[in-house]
Amino acid sequence: MQRRQPLDYNIALDRVSQWCAASEHCASEVEKRLVSYGLEEKDRARAIAWLIENRFVDDERFATYFVRDKHRFSGWGPQKIRYQLQLKRIQPDIISKAMLELEDLPTDDNLRSMLEAKLRTKKETDPWKLKASLVRFAVSRGYAYDDILPIVEDLLSNRDYTDC
Repeated sequence: MQRRQPLDYNIALDRVSQWCAASEHCASEVEKRLVSYGLEEKDRARAIAWLIENRFVDDERFATYFVRDKHRFSGWGPQKIRYQLQLKRIQPDIISKAMLELEDLPTDDNLRSMLEAKLRTKKETDPWKLKASLVRFAVSRGYAYDDILPIVEDLLSNRDYTDC
């Protein structure tokens, strides 16, 4: 496989600024993109500084939108959102500030409706296996065990196991 030629700084900056103008990205994503363009470290740092200065990249704005979108559209819980922001190398104080967005959003309602939908797809007749399956599902979506358990128990207490 043949390696591509590195892009010129101005061409790379133009491409990445168009990419950032089209959708929200954090500094670490931009850096990965610049690395793929073959820019040297000093040019990457200069490009990222320019993008931040001209508000193409703003980690705080990115984190706020990320929290809101992942909760609303992907159904992610707080733990998974926080972990994903850490993977994107967002600073802890920015993550904490962005996570305040979840206080205004109905997390328990989302969790309940997600678990109800999952329960409708299950054919399991053993209540213990069903409970374990629903808890694993919700934990994988980033919700805390203490938030999951009461909802799962409430859903299972209303279920008739004869029709499974």
